[in-house]
Amino acid sequence: GFPDHRSSRRMGGGASTQAAEAAVPAAEEAVEGTVMAADAGEDVSNAVETVANSDAVQDLMTSAENAGDDVKNTLAALFEKLKGVLSGPQLAAAASKCKDLVNELAGNVDDAELLARAGAVCANVVDTASEVAGPVAAAVSDVMKDVPGYSTAAMKVAVDAVPDDLKEKVGELVDQVGEKLSPEQAAKVLGSVIGFATKLTGNALLCQIGGTITETVGDTAAEVLEVVVSVLGGVAAHLPYISMAAGILGGIYEAFRQSKLEDENVRNCLLWCRSIVDWLMLVANRVDKSGAESSVALFQELQKAMQSLKSACIGFQNHWRITKMVVGATFHEKLEIAKNTVRDLKGALRDYLDAEATAKQDSMLGGINEAAVKNSEKLDHVDAQLEELKQMMSQQSAVA
Repeated sequence: GFPDHRSSRRMGGGASTQAAEAAVPAAEEAVEGTVMAADAGEDVSNAVETVANSDAVQDLMTSAENAGDDVKNTLAALFEKLKGVLSGPQLAAAASKCKDLVNELAGNVDDAELLARAGAVCANVVDTASEVAGPVAAAVSDVMKDVPGYSTAAMKVAVDAVPDDLKEKVGELVDQVGEKLSPEQAAKVLGSVIGFATKLTGNALLCQIGGTITETVGDTAAEVLEVVVSVLGGVAAHLPYISMAAGILGGIYEAFRQSKLEDENVRNCLLWCRSIVDWLMLVANRVDKSGAESSVALFQELQKAMQSLKSACIGFQNHWRITKMVVGATFHEKLEIAKNTVRDLKGALRDYLDAEATAKQDSMLGGINEAAVKNSEKLDHVDAQLEELKQMMSQQSAVA
């Protein structure tokens, strides 16, 4: 008559199993509840951010009542576009700064100038190197293109944005170029000037402004190019060539960056373009007139090489074409020519740069050599593969 412990253990085990099984749904519900609570917390956070953003924009719209319907409606259209481009905090910051502008300037300047300054504020919310810098500039351009007198006002704001020692020369540029720019082009130039003015000084800033103008209007606007060459050449002989080379490289860099490719060759080209522009800005400020005149032929060759490189890029705007281009023989050839002109100019400038500038030059250009070698090795490998493929196809055709 001893009790069956095995039976009681079995019953106990069954009870434990049942309890565990019952606990699973409860645990799942608890986890689900935690997830829902987290989601709810995130929703609340997003809602708070949305409300904050809408509050900032609404505050701007309230202030814009005092500026008239044209200003208010234009700002409303601009921020409607920016909602899809800027992050919440960026949108709120832009709205807050525009509100301050409206409160300060409404009634004191004409509508075009007020809107030009507001557009510049919005463009300056993001760094010029940011991926959204282009879309923000496009949004500003698209909205401002119908504002009467916008181009002239934008150029006035551009002059105001640069340091006092450059106002005269930048003023010469925009006085002669401003009327030839479309509102979209003026908005792009203004956005670039605002961005560069916080990073560059002296001749470097002047070159970047000139480069932005020439790249924005394109190669067909001969009158604009003549103005840039005349104004910058009056400062130093090498500046027009630096300006145009920097503008071309900036255009290539932007096209490559917009492709958003992870290809190593594309990354190497981006690195190369950025490094050369940084180096040119150093040279613009450090090489004196005598050095510039002595090496002006090399600066000219550099500008021609960049123009030739640009011509190899025309038509390669979409993703697969850019990938195809950077492994193509034409682009490879033009890139090598451009690299050689950089090396020649770098060597010639050693006599005109002080020790500090020479060290900076070596540092800027030294970092791109390894990437460039990898790029060349890859291109040579691809060219060899293409040649082998052509031979195979030729043999197959002969057999057929």
